This record gives sequence, C-alpha cells and structure tokens, in this order.
Amino acid sequence: MDYDVMLDIARRRRSIRLFKRDPVSDADIEKVLEVGRWAMSGGNGQPWEFVVVRDAPVKAKIAKIIHERTSHSYEFELTRFPEYRQPGALADGAKNQAKLVNSASAVIVVCGDPRTFQASVLVNQFLDGEWDIFHMNVGNAAMMICLAAASLGLGTAWLTTTYPPREFELKELLGIPREFKIYVIIPIGYPDYVPPPSYRRGLKEITHWGKYDQARYRTDKDIREWLIKLRTKTHTSYHLDEITPTKKKPA
Repeated sequence: MDYDVMLDIARRRRSIRLFKRDPVSDADIEKVLEVGRWAMSGGNGQPWEFVVVRDAPVKAKIAKIIHERTSHSYEFELTRFPEYRQPGALADGAKNQAKLVNSASAVIVVCGDPRTFQASVLVNQFLDGEWDIFHMNVGNAAMMICLAAASLGLGTAWLTTTYPPREFELKELLGIPREFKIYVIIPIGYPDYVPPPSYRRGLKEITHWGKYDQARYRTDKDIREWLIKLRTKTHTSYHLDEITPTKKKPA
C-alpha cells in the first residue's frame, strides 16, 4: 500500500455530524466491517461484534438514548469554567448528536464480550485488568472501521453511551447480551457539509528520539492554556450552523 494513500485516508477521516439522505449500500457497510474485523487484539481475542441498524424508528430510539445521555453531560459541563467546556456537551450538543444519528444511513453499534480478555496472558488479568485489554481491543476495531469508511468517501462519528442506564436501554433495544459491553456507536453516511480544517499537534512536538525530552514536558499551566487553545480550534466542528453545507446539484 502506498504511504501517501494511507496518510490521505487518515487525514480525511473526520467526525461528521450531519449526513445526506443518500443510502449507503449493504456492500459498502460490509467492506467497512471487513476491515474492522482485521483489527489487532491482545492474544487475538477478537471481542468485537457489530450491530448494524438501518430502521428509522429504531435509529430514532437510539437518538433518544443519546440525547438523554448528552443532556446529562450538559449539566456536568456547566460546572467547569466556560473556557474549558467541551462544545459537544453544551446546550445544542444533545440536539445535534440526536440529529446526526437520525440522518445517518446506518448506525454501527460496536460491542463486544469482555470475557474474551482471557485470550490474553494471565498476568494482564491481575495487573492491568480485563477492561484495559478489552477497551484497547475494541477501540482498534472501531478505528479501523472509521478509516475504512473514509477510504470509501463515507463519513462517520463515534458516540459513547457513557452511563450504565443508557447502555442498558440500548442493549434492551437491540437484544445485545447483558455480558457484553457497548464500546461505541458509529453513525455512517455521506457527509452533508464540508468539515472545517482539522487540528493536530505537530509531529516534532510529540516525538521523542531515544528518550523523553524533559524540555518539552508540559506543566499543568501549559495543559490548561493548551486546552483553551484547543477549544477555539475545534469549536466550529460541533456547531452545525457554522459549517459550510454541501452544495446541492441542480435538478
């Protein structure tokens, strides 16, 4: 595989918050999931399983669960200083997250069986804990899914259920076994707008050769200042009224 192609896919992978009505074919969704199942996992435990939801009424119920979860996040977020608040958890965050779920052609619920952590070495079950291994494994699959979608010109987002009551509701809705853990919800579809430029820290800033360069260690004050800077750079990504809509083709 050409490196420039891989880099381009990584850069094009964006969190999309509004989709066109154009349907994504079953074949393309299967292509995305095929890449996801080849993710790496500790001891090759492969805990992931994917529930694909297309039915509009079921998506609406998922959106309602997401809306309730985000509404609770809003209350917590208000306890922070304004400059530190995460835009996606503010007043219109719940509404926008519900909107993106409803507008998606499909929703991929990435879940898995934590009991598969036993595929890894025994010591990890005592020192690191089963959840560390499980989350790393399923996270790898979720990332592969998002990259595969980007390679097909599709957009994705990744949403968490966060609170056990909301996760339980989602399991009940989709018939997911109680032993399983829902890791992330991935709406997928064709983007209905041009996403704003993405922000990433520079490679030289985060790379250390041989050993960690203490001169680049970030103090608590540095992190606070960086967080404020981060909020200004990512604000637009969470506000649909500030993005550039996709131009409609003439009929």
